[in-house]
Amino acid sequence: METISERDLHAYVDGLLDEGRCAAVEAYLVERPAVAARVADYKRQNRLLRRLDRKAAQNPYVKRKVTMSRL
Repeated sequence: METISERDLHAYVDGLLDEGRCAAVEAYLVERPAVAARVADYKRQNRLLRRLDRKAAQNPYVKRKVTMSRL
């Protein structure tokens, strides 16, 4: 089996792998439940961060602050 790095795991979570590498990571995870659980946590974190980002984008104060910080 190919070596799967932490970088591969994060790329998998972010949807950045091609089909072949994605399949390799999935096969790796089937054999390693502890790593699969960690990857599931990464996915949950991503969902939470996206949700927070959407909420922040709706907040006029945050929008103004971000715009001003870019000046």
